[in-house]
Amino acid sequence: MSEATDAVAGGVRIPRRELMATIEKHETTIAKYETRLRDVVRAYKGVVKEKDALEVMNPGYFGYSRMFTYMLITMLRISSGQLKGPQGRGRGQARR
Repeated sequence: MSEATDAVAGGVRIPRRELMATIEKHETTIAKYETRLRDVVRAYKGVVKEKDALEVMNPGYFGYSRMFTYMLITMLRISSGQLKGPQGRGRGQARR
Protein backbone atom coordinates (compact mmCIF):
# COMPACT_ATOMS: atom_id res chain seq x y z
CA MET A 1 0.00 0.00 0.00
CA SER A 2 1.10 3.54 -0.51
CA GLU A 3 1.89 5.97 2.30
CA ALA A 4 -1.37 7.86 1.70
CA THR A 5 -3.58 4.80 2.12
CA ASP A 6 -2.27 2.46 4.80
CA ALA A 7 -5.41 0.71 6.00
CA VAL A 8 -8.46 -0.92 4.53
CA ALA A 9 -11.63 -1.13 6.62
CA GLY A 10 -14.62 -2.80 5.03
CA GLY A 11 -13.26 -2.26 1.57
CA VAL A 12 -12.74 1.49 2.12
CA ARG A 13 -9.20 2.83 2.22
CA ILE A 14 -8.47 5.14 5.15
CA PRO A 15 -5.72 7.73 4.75
CA ARG A 16 -2.75 7.41 7.11
CA ARG A 17 -3.26 11.00 8.29
CA GLU A 18 -6.80 10.13 9.42
CA LEU A 19 -5.59 7.03 11.27
CA MET A 20 -2.88 9.02 13.07
CA ALA A 21 -5.42 11.68 14.08
CA THR A 22 -7.69 8.97 15.52
CA ILE A 23 -4.80 7.43 17.46
CA GLU A 24 -3.82 10.84 18.90
CA LYS A 25 -7.43 11.49 19.91
CA HIS A 26 -7.61 8.12 21.68
CA GLU A 27 -4.28 8.72 23.43
CA THR A 28 -5.60 12.06 24.73
CA THR A 29 -8.78 10.41 25.99
CA ILE A 30 -6.82 7.62 27.70
CA ALA A 31 -4.55 10.16 29.40
CA LYS A 32 -7.60 12.05 30.68
CA TYR A 33 -9.12 8.87 32.14
CA GLU A 34 -5.79 7.85 33.69
CA THR A 35 -5.64 11.23 35.44
CA ARG A 36 -9.21 10.85 36.70
CA LEU A 37 -8.51 7.36 37.97
CA ARG A 38 -5.37 8.55 39.76
CA ASP A 39 -7.41 11.35 41.40
CA VAL A 40 -10.12 8.91 42.49
CA VAL A 41 -7.56 6.51 43.98
CA ARG A 42 -5.84 9.37 45.84
CA ALA A 43 -9.18 10.63 47.18
CA TYR A 44 -10.24 7.11 48.18
CA LYS A 45 -7.00 6.57 50.11
CA GLY A 46 -7.57 9.89 51.91
CA VAL A 47 -11.12 8.93 52.84
CA VAL A 48 -9.95 5.54 54.13
CA LYS A 49 -7.31 7.23 56.30
CA GLU A 50 -9.96 9.61 57.65
CA LYS A 51 -12.30 6.67 58.32
CA ASP A 52 -9.56 4.81 60.21
CA ALA A 53 -8.76 7.89 62.28
CA LEU A 54 -12.44 8.36 63.19
CA GLU A 55 -12.78 4.69 64.09
CA VAL A 56 -9.81 5.02 66.46
CA MET A 57 -11.42 8.06 68.11
CA ASN A 58 -14.91 6.46 68.28
CA PRO A 59 -14.49 2.66 68.28
CA GLY A 60 -18.10 1.99 69.38
CA TYR A 61 -19.78 4.22 66.80
CA PHE A 62 -21.49 1.95 64.24
CA GLY A 63 -23.36 4.64 62.29
CA TYR A 64 -20.12 5.85 60.78
CA SER A 65 -19.90 3.08 58.18
CA ARG A 66 -23.09 4.34 56.51
CA MET A 67 -21.73 7.90 56.45
CA PHE A 68 -18.41 6.65 55.04
CA THR A 69 -20.21 4.78 52.26
CA TYR A 70 -22.25 7.89 51.41
CA MET A 71 -19.11 10.06 51.34
CA LEU A 72 -17.29 7.57 49.14
CA ILE A 73 -20.16 7.28 46.64
CA THR A 74 -20.52 11.08 46.51
CA MET A 75 -16.78 11.49 45.97
CA LEU A 76 -16.83 8.98 43.12
CA ARG A 77 -19.84 10.69 41.52
CA ILE A 78 -18.10 14.08 41.73
CA SER A 79 -14.88 12.74 40.22
CA SER A 80 -16.73 11.03 37.38
CA GLY A 81 -18.58 14.25 36.53
CA GLN A 82 -22.04 13.06 37.57
CA LEU A 83 -22.16 15.74 40.28
CA LYS A 84 -20.51 19.11 40.58
CA GLY A 85 -18.05 19.71 43.38
CA PRO A 86 -18.57 22.00 46.38
CA GLN A 87 -19.76 24.84 44.17
CA GLY A 88 -22.43 22.53 42.66
CA ARG A 89 -26.12 22.24 43.42
CA GLY A 90 -27.22 23.31 46.85
CA ARG A 91 -30.24 22.18 48.83
CA GLY A 92 -33.53 23.00 47.22
CA GLN A 93 -32.14 23.57 43.74
CA ALA A 94 -33.70 21.52 40.98
CA ARG A 95 -31.74 19.03 38.91
CA ARG A 96 -30.92 20.01 35.37
